[in-house]
Amino acid sequence: MDWENLIREETRSLKSWEDPALELLSDSKPTEIVRLSTSENYFIEKEWLDTLFEDAMKEVDIRAYPTERSLNARRAMAEFFNIKVSEVVIGNGSDELIELLPRIFINPGDEIIAIDPTFSVYKITTELAGGRYIPVSLGKDFNLDCNEILEKTSDKTKLIVMCSPNNPTGNQFSEEQIRELLTQTDKIVIVDEAYVEFADYSVLPLIREFDNLIVFSTFSKSAGIAGLRLGFLFTNEMLASYFLRVIGPFSVNLIAQQMTIKLLQNFNYVRKKAEEIKKEREYLGKELSQFPVKVFPSKANFLLVKIQHDDLSATEVVNELMKKGILVRDLSSHPLLQNCFRTAVGTRKMNNTLLINLRDILER
Repeated sequence: MDWENLIREETRSLKSWEDPALELLSDSKPTEIVRLSTSENYFIEKEWLDTLFEDAMKEVDIRAYPTERSLNARRAMAEFFNIKVSEVVIGNGSDELIELLPRIFINPGDEIIAIDPTFSVYKITTELAGGRYIPVSLGKDFNLDCNEILEKTSDKTKLIVMCSPNNPTGNQFSEEQIRELLTQTDKIVIVDEAYVEFADYSVLPLIREFDNLIVFSTFSKSAGIAGLRLGFLFTNEMLASYFLRVIGPFSVNLIAQQMTIKLLQNFNYVRKKAEEIKKEREYLGKELSQFPVKVFPSKANFLLVKIQHDDLSATEVVNELMKKGILVRDLSSHPLLQNCFRTAVGTRKMNNTLLINLRDILER
């Protein structure tokens, strides 16, 4: 049967992403894998999370469907962040909330403008919906160019998207720039703050001033629950209502909802661990700077590193590290990130393992 003509053109042209580490790790059979490629948070102790998880399990009955549209968890978030329940939406990871954008905003041919480089899911989601994804390159030192963003907007533009702190560059854009952008455009501006707990400030208070702002965030990074998939967004009541119309009523499972409540009740611990990560980020950056590399400033829980070695590329370094069971993310295919890789800020033990092996590779 010739069924390929039944597949949407946008889906046929989409490239499947596979972790290049899988085959190498299978060949090398490392005794220990050091996962620094996905910016997971290993400062949150597993035992602490296990206790919360056990308590959450006792407080719910998984035979029942979850609360529709995560109402109880949204109530807890509204109280914690001092906003209305109607101004918060919770999803099965930030990915689900991003994937809702075309259902609400995008018709075929409509445009989304996004800074470049940034989180790739925005591009994939836009193109699958038949929209046009328009990247605006970051400037020197990965600065935000508000003028170029505004110049590229058109009647077809629906959304302007940025991550701040930005993935993968790590820098946070100034509140003044974001405020300027919100003031000068009538488009919806999305600020994805997945890494905000490791940064200097949040633009969440600006939803009180601007009705065209949506702030995305997640507990995957700050609270160490990447495996539970918990994302959320804040915006004005009217915009939030459209997300609540199109999201599945039971998209967030009962355990994740209850864990949200438990985490918010114990968030001082999460903040304490975020401060530890900031200190470790400084340590890792300082140690890496002793190598023939450039370490870019970061307000996230990862560092962008550029290899400056005459005989080694970032891809070669990443592959050598993978053979040793150390995973970092090769970013060198992007024009602005040539010879760069990204490493999470791991625990001191994880970071020292990276440093020891990186020194060996660069010196050898």
